[in-house]
Amino acid sequence: MRIEPLRSMAREARNRAREEFIKMLTGDTELNHESKWTAYKEKLQEMEKEGKLPSSLSDLDMEDKERLFRDHIKQFHREPPASHGDKANGGQKDSTSDRSDDDAKEPPRNYSDYRQEDRGRGRSKPKKNYKKNAFYELLQDLIKDPSMTWTDAREKLRKNERYHMCAEGFTAIERESMFSDHIESMLDKIGEELERLLDSMEDVTLSSSWEEVEEKLKGREGTFVQLSASRREQCFKKWRGDFIARTKESLQQKVSEEKAEAIRSMDLTDKESCCRFGGELQDITEWNQLGALGEEQRNEILIAILTDLQGNKKREREDKDEVEVEQKRLRPTEDAIQDKQEEQGEQEHS
Repeated sequence: MRIEPLRSMAREARNRAREEFIKMLTGDTELNHESKWTAYKEKLQEMEKEGKLPSSLSDLDMEDKERLFRDHIKQFHREPPASHGDKANGGQKDSTSDRSDDDAKEPPRNYSDYRQEDRGRGRSKPKKNYKKNAFYELLQDLIKDPSMTWTDAREKLRKNERYHMCAEGFTAIERESMFSDHIESMLDKIGEELERLLDSMEDVTLSSSWEEVEEKLKGREGTFVQLSASRREQCFKKWRGDFIARTKESLQQKVSEEKAEAIRSMDLTDKESCCRFGGELQDITEWNQLGALGEEQRNEILIAILTDLQGNKKREREDKDEVEVEQKRLRPTEDAIQDKQEEQGEQEHS
């Protein structure tokens, strides 16, 4: 089973959810420096009940939402009221108020910068991609703590001369989104380290509960301590699911190699017969490991394996039959060519 593509898809889904949530926060004109997370959380729950909350936000856990909310509220302590829809100027916003404090501190751009951008989107897009990569490299060099907020990270980044050069051309939301990607990437790597640690712990099995595993992890050193308790539990559940998938795949390979004859004639509609077949697998390690799931779930896995293997054998036979049919179809043509060649040979001799 290929695990990396699944991780990549999950990471992309979380990234899209973060961007969606940031846009929702930015567009909420009721938020101000006095807004509280508890009140906004109740609002989110109410929106979810009414079906008004985008479904994509389900990929974002409540801890991430709270972090993004608090980072958003902190911006009000730096920005003038007019930057969030203040009607003090007759309901019209000063165009400069829409710029983030990042933009305000960026060095002025000269004429050559604008002239280069005016040479076409075809060249500006690769340039932006180059800057995006440079911004990620800067984040990797300077931001090592996954618990750091965007507000604190931004203050640290501004002190580095590379920041203004890398950040130019990106909106405040885009910069924050790239920071969130970086944090998520760090957390994913730490999660992978935790999964490798669980793999190495012989006393952690499929029958282990999270509470038992958490107790075993106490006193151990590792980067996993930087993960929240809920995230560590998610990593354990993911490790358990991956372990079951790997064990099933290995079991299927061994059953295919060692029990091919028995599978070929087995009636899969007879569930009891399939379950009794499990008695012949007691010498296979993977079969015994899956015993921690309970007989019912283990037998379901076995039936799925047998169904898949019989399907593979059937497809192999069908492919072989198709080849034979094609060979028979072409044989008359080959015979005709041979006859013609023999006829030409006879004419040449005569």
